[in-house]
Amino acid sequence: MDKTHLEFSLYPNLFPIEVHVCYSADDTRCFDYFKKMAKESKLQIDAKKGDASTWRYRKHIFIEIHSDMGREPSLLAAMVAHEAVHASWFAEQIVGNMFNEDAQETQCYFVQYLTEQITRNIWNHIRKKSKKKHARR
Repeated sequence: MDKTHLEFSLYPNLFPIEVHVCYSADDTRCFDYFKKMAKESKLQIDAKKGDASTWRYRKHIFIEIHSDMGREPSLLAAMVAHEAVHASWFAEQIVGNMFNEDAQETQCYFVQYLTEQITRNIWNHIRKKSKKKHARR
């Protein structure tokens, strides 16, 4: 089993929301992190589907990406961007009136911010893990 586990939170300056990310193969650890961040011990979520999922609870948006050290960088970036679009719509539900057909930039910049921050954090984690693995040889 892949023992990779990374959890972190993002706090976009423009919106009163919190985005919590878990990159791991351990669904239980991810769920425990999300409950802790939401300060809700009875938090319920739908069963995870596929390699990634996004959901919301109050002002919290949760993104879980199943870790896979063999995943191509472009596929990881695509998955993160996909989940960032879901997160943008949850942000719209939380904040309201963020997006409309005349003003797409708010959503685009938010998706760009999430994709950049999440991808950077995951790749930094993968690089560190890879360096440790090679150092042990």
